[in-house]
Amino acid sequence: MIEQDEIERKFLIKSFLPECEWPVAYADSVITQIYLYNHGLTERLRRRLYVDTGWEELTHNRKRFVDRGHYREEERKITQVAFDILLKARRDPKLREIQKVRKVFTWGDLLWELDVFQVPSGVVVMEVELLSLDVELTFPPFIQIEREVTGKKGWSNKAMAAPDWSPPLSRVD
Repeated sequence: MIEQDEIERKFLIKSFLPECEWPVAYADSVITQIYLYNHGLTERLRRRLYVDTGWEELTHNRKRFVDRGHYREEERKITQVAFDILLKARRDPKLREIQKVRKVFTWGDLLWELDVFQVPSGVVVMEVELLSLDVELTFPPFIQIEREVTGKKGWSNKAMAAPDWSPPLSRVD
């Protein structure tokens, strides 16, 4: 695995126009994330199916918190056999699978990822990876942002994998 920095901002989405009205092209993928038992790191398996091609990608990922919106991440592609072995040996039984449809598009020279969650249902978040958190953002006008949730633990994918998770209500979650 190669370790690299991931700097991103994350936003809770209030609503978005139907995709047929978007002024940009986007690519859909269906993602299932399964968390593994690990002390001190977030570790997961991901199955990603690219809708337009039918291609499936399996990855193993480790992520370590550095600072708000900044993580150190290691990710590698794995085989179905390796996926099954890790799943059987190390799946965290306290966490459920996350399931979402990801829409990836370019806006303002940046790559955006809009995640529409099926599990947990009703949640929509958007992320953008950056070189620095200080980058001035021009938001896509076809997506209405409710608020920024960068660095809010209650809005991490791993937090949402808790079976009793519900959206944090406070502005300081």
